[in-house]
Amino acid sequence: MAVTVATHIIAFPKAGHAEAEYEDAYALATDAWPVRAAVTDGATESAFSGPWARTLAEAYVNDADVMADQEAWLSACRVTWAEDTVSADAPLPWYAAAKAEEGAHAAFLGVSLQADGAYTAHAVGDCCLLHLREGVLHRAWPMDDPDAFTHHPALLSSRPDAAVPDVQVVTGEVGAGDQLWLATDAVAAYLLHPHRAVDLARMSPPKRKATLRAAQANGKLRNDDSTLLTLSFSADA
Repeated sequence: MAVTVATHIIAFPKAGHAEAEYEDAYALATDAWPVRAAVTDGATESAFSGPWARTLAEAYVNDADVMADQEAWLSACRVTWAEDTVSADAPLPWYAAAKAEEGAHAAFLGVSLQADGAYTAHAVGDCCLLHLREGVLHRAWPMDDPDAFTHHPALLSSRPDAAVPDVQVVTGEVGAGDQLWLATDAVAAYLLHPHRAVDLARMSPPKRKATLRAAQANGKLRNDDSTLLTLSFSADA
């Protein structure tokens, strides 16, 4: 059965920070099959991590076969990030150049969906995929425990000499009425507490965002850049 995809994105920075300081990223490609979506979480402790997160997300969705050669994908991302960050036309101050040499880091999650509902997801680190079916959390991957999130997840590095971490892979299938949620770590940890994903699934998109912002304000959602990209599926007419 072919499916139709509707999308919605919720994204906001840490409390007390400007929108320009948001260091997560997301990207979507919905104009042809396979539909592709990605969320990435730039590590705050590294410089230029926001642009690195965007580079990874955009590279994933712009090429349907991007994960056929993971090392080539990451190498191309590193070249793009370096060209965008260190420009001969606008050289960085010495202290910023030193930070750029240390590299940027980000967690990554991408999903590629075929017209028949089959999907493949790729992940490095603690961004999570939540598959909801009939209003119930059917799968959480690669993490399903809200207490398992740490400050030292696996990350993709922009440094050309950095090792390529193992990219985790999972496959599945969606049908009409299902939803796939791609969440960066703070949102994922919040949603994995009992009933929260189910409760949020019943809300309208504006109400979902208000609920997550309120949770950030009252400390139930860790104060971090927050991203939730939702894919909702219905049967083709």
